[in-house]
Amino acid sequence: MPALKLMTGMGKVSEPSVSRIRTELLDTYDITSLWWRRKERFTGDLSAKGDKMPDTYTAMKDIDPSTTVLLLGSGFSLGATNLKNASPPNGSGLRRHFIDLLGLPTDTSYDLQILTDEFAENDADLLYSELYDTFRISRLNSDQRNVLSEDWMRVYSTNYDDAVEVNQIANGNPPASYDVSQTLPNRIQKGAVVHLHGSIRAMTRDNIQESLVLGEASYVRQYLERSPWYGQFQADIRFSSKLLVIGYSVSDYHISALLLENPDIAKKTFFIQGPNPDEIFTRRTSGYGKALFIGVSGLAEGLKKLPRPDKLTDLNRLRSFRYLDPLRDKKSLKPPTANEVLDLLVFGSFNYSRCISTLPKQTYVISRAVDVAKVVSALETNRSILVDSRLGNGKTVFLHL
Repeated sequence: MPALKLMTGMGKVSEPSVSRIRTELLDTYDITSLWWRRKERFTGDLSAKGDKMPDTYTAMKDIDPSTTVLLLGSGFSLGATNLKNASPPNGSGLRRHFIDLLGLPTDTSYDLQILTDEFAENDADLLYSELYDTFRISRLNSDQRNVLSEDWMRVYSTNYDDAVEVNQIANGNPPASYDVSQTLPNRIQKGAVVHLHGSIRAMTRDNIQESLVLGEASYVRQYLERSPWYGQFQADIRFSSKLLVIGYSVSDYHISALLLENPDIAKKTFFIQGPNPDEIFTRRTSGYGKALFIGVSGLAEGLKKLPRPDKLTDLNRLRSFRYLDPLRDKKSLKPPTANEVLDLLVFGSFNYSRCISTLPKQTYVISRAVDVAKVVSALETNRSILVDSRLGNGKTVFLHL
């Protein structure tokens, strides 16, 4: 492989030279080892690039949307257009918005719950109309559409707006969304959006307070921890390959209430922030994940150009299953001894290998094929099955079957 040497201290280079260098690099090295700034953001100073862009790409390259969970903060919706022909407010912008509408001093300490109650004091329909026009999205920008059009494992949103649903409809799909005011279903559709703090589409004039979580930090945390949707969110994160938190602010109490300082979760959590690096943000979120200052546009570009991991073909890599090869595992072929059968009947000492070696014959355990078929059928429409019996009646054996 030919070497490409860049002399230190060369300073600025001309645009043709930059193009030549880029072309030579791309021709010389595998595209998966490089990450370049978009042309309009390229400064021409090669030394200024440092290690930030390669490091960013290293963190992004293993992301597989089909096993990744998105958590959308209010910053994601910046650039979208609502019914007022403006962007929906982000972070504490909604609170400032109601402070302005009420004509209160900018340094008022009232929280969002009190402000919205006061706004609706004389006319409840006025609050409905204001929230509806503010959070119903009429148009998304191209970067938002590209990101949302990926086949994500699940999308969670702390936003009231319907940006995800608008994109689903634009792609010819019926809206697949859930709201915390709804009962947790037995099965959530893959790629659906879950509004953790309420959705503008579920809001009516009569249920504003029930459908939207308008409280501040302490109330949000208490509300979420009581909700079964919080448990579902934690389960999805635990089984996902990555968690992308887009548009989060350290003052965004809606997302702060969701984050847990868990080293295992932090390894696969990435905060997608605007293009301007923020050392304070990086330091404050270092225990929760890695900050990537690429913006929604950088994420959209990366998802479009970067390679995806190959589909799993080696079943030995399935972490939730134990590989068993009867031709190599001699113990699984060995029939149970009389003492092993006696230990099972008298002491309940169950040997999984002996069970495998005898099925479908019933020389070690009873196969219970009819009961197993009933349970498998029931699990297709139910989240869980309760197996109940007296002590020593074979519950553990049945679960292995």
